[in-house]
Amino acid sequence: MAGRDGIRLLWRRLLTRILVGEYAGVPARDVDLRRDTRGRPWAAHRGRRLELGFSPSRSRDWIACAVGPLPLGLDIEAEPAVHRPVPPAMAKSVLHPAERTPGPVSRAELLRVWTLKEALAKATGHGIGRGGLSAIRTDLRAAGSVLVDAGAWADAEDWQLRPLDLGVPLYAALAVRTTDRGTHAPAVHVSTRSLLPHSLDRSADRSTPP
Repeated sequence: MAGRDGIRLLWRRLLTRILVGEYAGVPARDVDLRRDTRGRPWAAHRGRRLELGFSPSRSRDWIACAVGPLPLGLDIEAEPAVHRPVPPAMAKSVLHPAERTPGPVSRAELLRVWTLKEALAKATGHGIGRGGLSAIRTDLRAAGSVLVDAGAWADAEDWQLRPLDLGVPLYAALAVRTTDRGTHAPAVHVSTRSLLPHSLDRSADRSTPP
């Protein structure tokens, strides 16, 4: 591990350990970050598994992490510099047939949906081979959770899926396991940091409502 990517990875792990430690009430230095057989992260403190959910994410020079009491998934994507259309094949691989509209799809439009589906993929631990991202149907006009149908990925009633406004130039989305079949999702803390020099004023901390 070397160079810029290595530095980004180190900072992401540091932010994750700090947030998990703060949430669990233990020193960050004692937080051990691990992954299960599906690649989902979990944490331990002095050999004991911590009963919480967390999800780190990175895009370019941005890092973020979400932490809460139940399984969750976070995805961030930096805003594109140019909002040009994406290749039709790419749009088809991401968008459910009900999400598609006539005409070209811009990169910004695709990223709004991509982050939602990646957040769910991270939360469930299922790879893209689970029917593909296009098997997941969302509705960005919905109030609350935008998840309509998760296909073979999960039971849609078990998850809350929503876009996030982090107050920084990122597309972001959060998937959270519900407590009672789609009615309530617990509050989640999300912290975002820019790794660019002199950019601390572009960092953000948010707590989603329960």
